[in-house]
Amino acid sequence: MIEELPSAPLLGKFLPELSDSDREQLRATVSELFSRQAILRDLPGDRELYDWGRTHFTWVREVCSLIGFDVVLNEDDQMLYALPCERTTLRRLRAEWTLVLLSLWYDFDVQLRAEGAPVIFTVETFNESLKTKLGDRQPTISALREILAFFASRKLVRMEYADEFHRSRIEVLPTIRFVLPFGEIEKVATMLSELMHGPTEEAEAEHG
Repeated sequence: MIEELPSAPLLGKFLPELSDSDREQLRATVSELFSRQAILRDLPGDRELYDWGRTHFTWVREVCSLIGFDVVLNEDDQMLYALPCERTTLRRLRAEWTLVLLSLWYDFDVQLRAEGAPVIFTVETFNESLKTKLGDRQPTISALREILAFFASRKLVRMEYADEFHRSRIEVLPTIRFVLPFGEIEKVATMLSELMHGPTEEAEAEHG
């Protein structure tokens, strides 16, 4: 696992044509991708990083490749997204969290095809969808709050919190298409079914 990013002097050694300000911008851009995986131009604080990263995408891609990441530039959605060269996102998540992520992708794809972007629904609506898909493996509201907060930290969703959590709004961001690179919704449904018929976390713990 990579412990830290290349230092500014190291960047200068390998990319001597960069000015001091460009080196700092490159470091800031790669640091954001390394820590949070994505830069979306319409998110607070990301506009300058996206504009610089888009203009100097070759540099961003080369430095990220040194630390084991592929970088995607999606100009339609105005985003940069970093993917580990070996996509391990689903393997790192607990099974119940993966079920929520797959359900989120499924609902995102359905609404995107029907209504276009942005894809926004309330926590209450999504929770009802989870109940239909997951049955007794549906997470509790407190667990769902934790899961959605984590997904927001990875820029997979943007949360607009209300005083009552179930009225909060979830905007599913286009980054979800890269962390779960499925071309067909049927593949998501198949993976959901496989996970649903797998052992629960409690059963895994008992036998682990």
